[in-house]
Amino acid sequence: MSRVFISYRRDDSAAICGRMYDRLVAAYGRDAIFKDVDSIPLGTDFEQYIGSIIQQSVAQVVVIGARWLNITDANGHRRLDNPRDVVRLEIESALRRGLPVIPVLVNGAVMPPPDQLPPSLQQLAWLPGIPIRLDPDFDGDMQRLITTLAQWLRARQPPSAQPHAAQVGPWPVTTPTSYGAPPAYTQGAAPIGAYPSQAGAYGVAVYPSSGYSQAAYQQTPVAPYAPGPLAPHASAASKRSKRGLWIAMSIVAVLALLIGGGSLAFLFAASQATPYAGTESFTDIIATQSGQCWAVGSNGTIIHTQNGVWYQDQSPTHEFLESIAMSQDGKLGWAVGDNGVIVGYANGKWTLYPTVTSIRLLSVSILPDGSEGWAVGTDTGGQAIILRYHNGAWTIRDQQASDIFLRAVVAISPSDAWIGGVSLFHFNGKEWSIYADEASVSHMAALSASDIWGAGFSGVLHYDGSVWRVAPSSGPKDAVLNGIAMASPSEGWAVGDTGIILHYTSGNWVAYANPSSGPDLNAVAMVSATDGWIVGSNGLIMRYQHGAWTTYNKSQS
Repeated sequence: MSRVFISYRRDDSAAICGRMYDRLVAAYGRDAIFKDVDSIPLGTDFEQYIGSIIQQSVAQVVVIGARWLNITDANGHRRLDNPRDVVRLEIESALRRGLPVIPVLVNGAVMPPPDQLPPSLQQLAWLPGIPIRLDPDFDGDMQRLITTLAQWLRARQPPSAQPHAAQVGPWPVTTPTSYGAPPAYTQGAAPIGAYPSQAGAYGVAVYPSSGYSQAAYQQTPVAPYAPGPLAPHASAASKRSKRGLWIAMSIVAVLALLIGGGSLAFLFAASQATPYAGTESFTDIIATQSGQCWAVGSNGTIIHTQNGVWYQDQSPTHEFLESIAMSQDGKLGWAVGDNGVIVGYANGKWTLYPTVTSIRLLSVSILPDGSEGWAVGTDTGGQAIILRYHNGAWTIRDQQASDIFLRAVVAISPSDAWIGGVSLFHFNGKEWSIYADEASVSHMAALSASDIWGAGFSGVLHYDGSVWRVAPSSGPKDAVLNGIAMASPSEGWAVGDTGIILHYTSGNWVAYANPSSGPDLNAVAMVSATDGWIVGSNGLIMRYQHGAWTTYNKSQS
């Protein structure tokens, strides 16, 4: 597998590295970027483990912050001087294999002098570094890094589904809204996030040709611009949409045509489920009240459970699917992914939905009855989008050019929803408003409007109906979390990179000893407090039964 290996120290550059990772994933896809951690599973040979990962890589990005050179261990010794230091081993392995190594300088760092590096790393000092600065320079600096990596790593471009035959007019675009000033975001009593002190001092205006333009801080919010049609994207997906966009219609409407003998039956392919035994990387999983689970991932793969066995559905796309949402009865659902792909589920069949956007969609969420929903995403260059499912159709609600990175969404009710990413946003039934910056949320789960959880680089966050706070945790402080699921207000699980599993019990998040430590865990779903599933990289599936997580045995299928 061709991918970029990111080497960094959490104590030195975790926050900005997380932001960089999100941007690189938006450009190349999750499977193309490997974000390293500062720990290796116990009992594992360091060099063998690192070597096996780097051997699958086409380039290494070494993130160097202001403290990278001189960070010490618990005994006060400089980490780089330890021949078994993980970061040192990573760089040595890449240099030894002749892998392209790109130093990235963050937080004002400069290239380390060769005489201050171990002999095995001195070659690093002579390599040209790329600075990645904070706003307003972040976008331009990241684009330079993406362009540099492009010569070694091409974005994943699987075969696209055939374009639809019908040609009907443009998709509607609703009027975007301005963002108002956020309330306080707290960790205990300490505010988090940088905002001006003046109330209503932050505003965003929308323009039809470029999405959102971030205005300077002002005393009054900027009024929204009345938009015309959004400028089309010069991509394969948008070219297909130019050749013919359909009038927005729901899966139910299409089914009605089929039942009535309509001519659209070619859209549907029978969902002939077969036992799953593959090795695709899975990015999301969801459980329904009916007890069934669905998971999605690379190559358009869709799988579901039946009596504890995973079966593969016939998928209408080969695009990488990032997220899935199902109604609680398991009869209606949606999955979204690369190049704006949307597929719908009804009557046991998955169908390709007409093109709405070419922007990569990272998350989708619908109400329990499937009547309303939201999808969000961000593409290379920081262009973000919010789609709304309403009145049986997906339409563009907001499209933004500023660097906000929308990664997770959860729908609570028709008048209540949250979006997470590098910031938190809230929908009040009329408009989206920014709630807090630097929240770093990768996944969200809601038990009610006053009991919502988020997971990401910030650890685990909790919303109690009035304020978001960092949840108490005795797990690893450097855990990078990708998924979270709550079985009840007092029982939940969160999963993340390198096999990290956290268990929520007795009001605290604690580390769980993972028997499959190593592969990244991307999502978790709980059927009940005693039954759940985890999915991850390379086809990894785990099940929670009898009070323990074990690796799913595909041979039983």
